Parts: sequence; C-alpha cells; structure tokens
Amino acid sequence: MRYAGFWVRLLALLADLTVLSLIPPIVERLLHVAFPLEGLVLSFLLPLAYFVLLTVWFGGTLGKLALGLAVVTPDGGPVRLGRALVRETLGKLVSTLMLGIGFAIAAFDRRKQAIHDSLAGTVVVYRHGSGQKVNTTDRPIAGWPE
Repeated sequence: MRYAGFWVRLLALLADLTVLSLIPPIVERLLHVAFPLEGLVLSFLLPLAYFVLLTVWFGGTLGKLALGLAVVTPDGGPVRLGRALVRETLGKLVSTLMLGIGFAIAAFDRRKQAIHDSLAGTVVVYRHGSGQKVNTTDRPIAGWPE
C-alpha cells in the first residue's frame, strides 16, 4: 500500500470543508426552510455524519475520493462503523487537543498515520498504483462492532 502523506490529506480536508459549507444553503434553498438547530447541526452533527458515513460507505469523504485516497484498515480492508466513529470522534478530539500536533504527526510517521488513525487502527492510502489491492467495496451501513 502507498500511504497518503500530510499535504494531500490536508488538501482533501479543505475540499471537504468546502463541501460542508455548501450543504446548508443548498438544503435551505431546495426545501425553502431554515436549517433546523443550526448551531448544533452545522458544527457537530452534519460534519460527523459526513465524515463517518462516507468513510464507511465509500472508503473516504468526497475530498479523499477526488484525490484518489481511501481510509482502510492496516491490512487494506474496509473501515466499519465502530472504527469510523472512534476515528472521527475520540481520535480527532485527541489530535485537536494536542494543538493540532496529532494531525501533523502524519508527516513524520512511517505509515503516515495521524493520532486519530493510530487510535482507530486506520491508514489513509492511495486507491491505485500501490501494488496491493485496497478493498473499498462491500461496506456495510452498520458494522458495529467490527
């Protein structure tokens, strides 16, 4: 597997944040209603659902998919719901509480793992050109426990 480094992962995150910023105005325009519980939904629930569900269903968020990346287990298998929840909640909280150092560690780790990847047992890899098959199919909607 060819591991994805810090900068390409940062670029994927910036793409994801752009997508997340576009969702509320589109929903409001289509449904002609204000986004319910705006603060809670916009700051926590929408991003959590976006990152967890897209990782479970497709192997990565839209930003990662656009850049040819996938979030997988160290053996190349799919990430299921339990692992994705740990990665996106506890893992990213720890990475953030370390003043962002938990994210930057990916630049120096041999498998390019950030703290949230290590805690969840995941790696971010390139989908193609790695010489090893990455399984991003047959992802269950619910997979707790793994």
